[in-house]
Amino acid sequence: MHSSQNNPAIYFKDYFSYVELAQDAAVLQKLIRCYRTIFSEDDTWCEDYSEQEVNQKLHAELRGNCALRLCLTPLDVVGFCWVQHLNVNAIYQHISTIKYFRDNDTQEFDLRCALKNKIDRSATYIHDLGIAKAYRTTIALDQLIVPVLQYSFEPVSYTHLTLPTNREV
Repeated sequence: MHSSQNNPAIYFKDYFSYVELAQDAAVLQKLIRCYRTIFSEDDTWCEDYSEQEVNQKLHAELRGNCALRLCLTPLDVVGFCWVQHLNVNAIYQHISTIKYFRDNDTQEFDLRCALKNKIDRSATYIHDLGIAKAYRTTIALDQLIVPVLQYSFEPVSYTHLTLPTNREV
């Protein structure tokens, strides 16, 4: 059992748009700092993002049918997971920007075809997931990931118009 399940100093908070997140400027800044710290770790990602780049990423990816779950302590953001419901082409575009994907030989692998074979029209895509190094044995992944995947993002059709359904909480 992870101690986040019994540790009152660790709690979770969900957001459903960049606008909602930006209303809490202090949390937004802490999230940006946490993201930059995690992805700049020498032994894991070695990626360097500016505050502006992370903010732009959040702005672009926390729109439409999306959900963000933060893991917090009273002083800081220590984990995050955000998802967005996307069509196959949008998922392909996001995957193709991943450094690992770009740096490896993908000639033998047709990602777009593979996605279309596995995904009917759309799916919930996990954009980013991270936990601060000091909390990796403390935070239960199911508490960070599963809740954002459980929100209903399936479209509802009304004649020729497709609208997102309300999220179930």
